[in-house]
Amino acid sequence: MKIGLDYISSFGAGGNATYTRELIKYLAKIDQRNDYYLYTYIHKLLPFYKEEITCQKNFHYQAGYICWPSNFLKKNIKSFDQQLLSKNIKRDKIDIFHLTNPLQFNRKIKNFIVTIHDLCYLMEPDFVKQSSIYFYQKNLEDILERSDAIIAVSQSTKANLLDNFKLSTDKVFVIYEGVSKIFKPNINKNYLSEKFGLTKKYILFVGQLQPRKNLIRLFKAYARLGHELRNKYQMVVVGQPRNEAILKKLNKLVDKLKIKDKVTFLGYVKTKELPYLYGSAAVFAYPSLYEGFGLPVLESLACGVPVITSNISSLPEVLGQGGLLVNPYSVEEIKSALEKILTDNNLRNDLIKQGIKQSQDFNWLNTAQQTFSLYEKIYQKKYQR
Repeated sequence: MKIGLDYISSFGAGGNATYTRELIKYLAKIDQRNDYYLYTYIHKLLPFYKEEITCQKNFHYQAGYICWPSNFLKKNIKSFDQQLLSKNIKRDKIDIFHLTNPLQFNRKIKNFIVTIHDLCYLMEPDFVKQSSIYFYQKNLEDILERSDAIIAVSQSTKANLLDNFKLSTDKVFVIYEGVSKIFKPNINKNYLSEKFGLTKKYILFVGQLQPRKNLIRLFKAYARLGHELRNKYQMVVVGQPRNEAILKKLNKLVDKLKIKDKVTFLGYVKTKELPYLYGSAAVFAYPSLYEGFGLPVLESLACGVPVITSNISSLPEVLGQGGLLVNPYSVEEIKSALEKILTDNNLRNDLIKQGIKQSQDFNWLNTAQQTFSLYEKIYQKKYQR
């Protein structure tokens, strides 16, 4: 088989980029026979830009996209991408193209499968950028219809797809995401004080700072904790804001709640540093209003940290028995869950054990193996009738 992937989806932070990177990395571990073509930006092929996930001989880095440093001529550049990618896919005789992020959809591509991470634009449109909503409204139905198979990263996402689109259930395959081996318990806690100046115990949040992550209610819940608990545990927030207006709003809120001296915004943190932050947290709080999967929950479980997360969308699937589920719209429920974990050592220890056990059911090797099996299934169906 010759398999193509949208390698540009692996760049940057966030769940979609992590998914693409880890999938490619583990496909390389399990398959040395078939050929993989990773389509990237033209300039990324230059020697001083080149960053390779793998240097295996059956993985090939190919030009597929052009990156323009500004919005100038953006429309024309997009048109050029459409021509360049489809031309090179045809030249390379790709049997199956895996669209790991539907936002990279190219109408000229045939014989493709697509991974759907969530349907946030439908389920929670108030929290999605207008440009993304426009793209999905215009293209998603066509993407789903034309694809040979659809990967949903959770049962919740599959249910959303079947409820909102006319799809055959046997066209949608649930393949869970995994957790990297760098996320594990018993991390050196001294690193935190040296790197981030964190010397007190803390409650942790990790994720992009945007309305869907429900930080406003989390801060309000923290502010309702008793004086003793707030003195003992600070709040640490990791992640970039979607825009400066959101960060300004959050700063204004913590000032109004009189917890400004208790909340630390660390901003973007490198992936290799996250295990230290997870592993030293007293509790990981993630009351998101909607998730297609929820990688931070899984990462924190693997680090031996009890979790508080929402009782909606995919999050109960990921959490299992490793934490407490709450109604994310209830400040009181979030506050009560924080109190329980911070004051009940027996509960805390039980959740840690259950969480580590739960995280072991999710790994990128399984993700890659199941995805590769799907490639084979589609290939045999299309080409070996």
